[in-house]
Parts: sequence; structure tokens; C-alpha cells
Amino acid sequence: MIRIFAAVFIASAFALGGRLLAQKDAKRVSVIREILLMINVMETRLRYSEMPVNRLLALLEENGFSQLGFLSECRKRLSDGEAFGTAWGKSIEQSRAFCVLLPEEARRLTAMGTDIGVTDIEGQLSCCRYYKALFEKSLTEREEQSARSSRMFPPLGMLLGVSAAIFLI
Repeated sequence: MIRIFAAVFIASAFALGGRLLAQKDAKRVSVIREILLMINVMETRLRYSEMPVNRLLALLEENGFSQLGFLSECRKRLSDGEAFGTAWGKSIEQSRAFCVLLPEEARRLTAMGTDIGVTDIEGQLSCCRYYKALFEKSLTEREEQSARSSRMFPPLGMLLGVSAAIFLI
């Protein structure tokens, strides 16, 4: 009886593990979409309002970019007198969950922060366009990966679980 219970428990754990891996890929896609939305808002506000970065961050934070928690930390650092590029980079580095989930995108966002707020409007707009193209490419790749993993990981987890259960019994 204990063996059967253990086998069912192990099979369920593998099946849930497969689902968890698929959900992690879906979360990556969702965060990159939010990054692209943030860049679009930044580009629009810079183009039409020539908004300074501290007001731009306040606007982004008010618009509920919930998956980009580093925005509020950056705004706090700015209010403490840090330069935007430094505050932006440190805020992203301190957002461990974001850096673990999307390490390459975290590096790109950090690099983007060095160009925003230090050049003229045209330079900032070209920076936004450049990083938007990079993140769109990344989004396409992650969407393909997410589609593959959502089809592959749950059944694979179930198969591994059943195999482990058979091996136990």
C-alpha cells in the first residue's frame, strides 16, 4: 500500500514539475511583453511630451507595470539623488527574481538605462527603437520556446512520473 501511495505521489510530482516548467516559460513571455509595453510608453512620452526621466518613471509606476518591480526601486533611488543610469542599473540588479528569470533581458535593460536621460530626445528615441527591436526578437524566440515547452513538458513530466512509479512498484 505504501509503495502504491509513493508511486502515485512521485508520478504527480513529475507531472506538476512539467507543468511548472511550462508556466515558467509562459511567465518569461509575459514579462518581455510588459518590457515592450514599457518601452513603447517611454518612446511615446519622450517624443510628444519630452518628459524628464523622474516623471517618466512615476508615470510607468502609476500605469501598473506589476512584473517590473525594479521601476519603483529606481524611482526611490532617483528621489535619493542618484543619477538615472546608476539607479536604473542597481535597481535591476537588486531585482533577483527578474534577473534569474530573464538574465539576458536584464543585461539589455541595464544597458538601455545608460542611454536614457543622458542624450537629446532624438538619441533617446533611437535608443528606444533599438531596444524595442532587440526585445521583439527576444519575444519571438521566447514565444516559440514557450509553445514548445507547453506542448512537451507536461506530457514528458507525466511520462517520467509513470516510469518512476513503475520502477518503484
